[in-house]
Amino acid sequence: LMAPKSRAAARQQGQLQPVAFDYSGLEIGMRCQAESDGVYYAAEVVQVSTSRNRARAPVKVHFPGYESTWDTWIGGEQLRSKALKRSAPANR
Repeated sequence: LMAPKSRAAARQQGQLQPVAFDYSGLEIGMRCQAESDGVYYAAEVVQVSTSRNRARAPVKVHFPGYESTWDTWIGGEQLRSKALKRSAPANR
């Protein structure tokens, strides 16, 4: 067996447990690192959504030095911040 090339592939093969994220520690204006095309860049939190429609990507980030058209919504797996807490998901 070869190792999966991505986290999504590993999760589908049952090699990774799903992770739940607690976004309550994130605040507007907070600096963090956000992934774009596989590379992490300096970013700033613009908005944190609690909407169910945004559950997969609830954090909007801005990349300093770039126009606001590059702002993007991302999920916890694409975000690095000490304020972002990870935990095992609750069984339903």
